[in-house]
Amino acid sequence: MFLFYMNKYLSLKKKYKKSLRNTGGFTFLELMIVIIIISVMAAVSAPKFTEFYSSLKLRNNARRLKLFFLYARNTALVKKRNCRIYYIAKEKSFLIKQKRKKNISKGDNNYNSDDNIIDKYQTIGGVLRKITLNKGVRLISAQEIGALPVPRNTDFNFDIKPYGIDNAYMFTIANNYEDKIKIVIMAGSGNPKIFNENSESYYGE
Repeated sequence: MFLFYMNKYLSLKKKYKKSLRNTGGFTFLELMIVIIIISVMAAVSAPKFTEFYSSLKLRNNARRLKLFFLYARNTALVKKRNCRIYYIAKEKSFLIKQKRKKNISKGDNNYNSDDNIIDKYQTIGGVLRKITLNKGVRLISAQEIGALPVPRNTDFNFDIKPYGIDNAYMFTIANNYEDKIKIVIMAGSGNPKIFNENSESYYGE
């Protein structure tokens, strides 16, 4: 009985060693070929991914600007005071300030005999009071409809009244691939809308 099991064990051991010898693995050449194929695929797809990400970032900045302008419009409506939007070209930032409720007194250091107040607008609270365009996104055009565009890389400001604005304003932002999106603050209501590059279709976001 012992010899029977011993022979069976040796037979299984021999088969196992034989199966190990017959089991093939990857050679160094095969591994190198796989690595080269993966590298080529990554090199081909990387620019497309970068362009897609840049386009996605542009759309995200357009949505943020829309919310920013909407916040300014709603703040003016609720507080019943003008909101002034400032663009700071050096920072690529938009900032909201609100008109002061009352003129300050003559004893105040900010008093000015010409217009009673040096800074008629004050900063407001809230997360959306200031936004900065992301890296790779820039403002390429800003204008009041019917007027000349503001020169590029120039600070400017405009007011949003409690019940809207007299004329529409249009802002065009672009990414490094020259994709463009326009954000338009509609005349009358003061509501912002996002349009495509040709200003023909409204995204409805």
